[in-house]
Amino acid sequence: MRVVGPNFIAGAVVREGRVVRAAPILGYVIGWPVERVIALARRRGWTIERDEPPADADAAADRG
Repeated sequence: MRVVGPNFIAGAVVREGRVVRAAPILGYVIGWPVERVIALARRRGWTIERDEPPADADAAADRG
């Protein structure tokens, strides 16, 4: 997921509904359920964007 604030853009990796990696500015959300991160973003006026894997990511994983 990508979190966009008024003065930053940061990424976070979500697995099984929880944040497992995040940019340093969001490091405190590691381990949080994604719903909690979304609620935080709403309170702070941030935007959450879902990162989509590239269209050929599955094919590349199959080859690799």
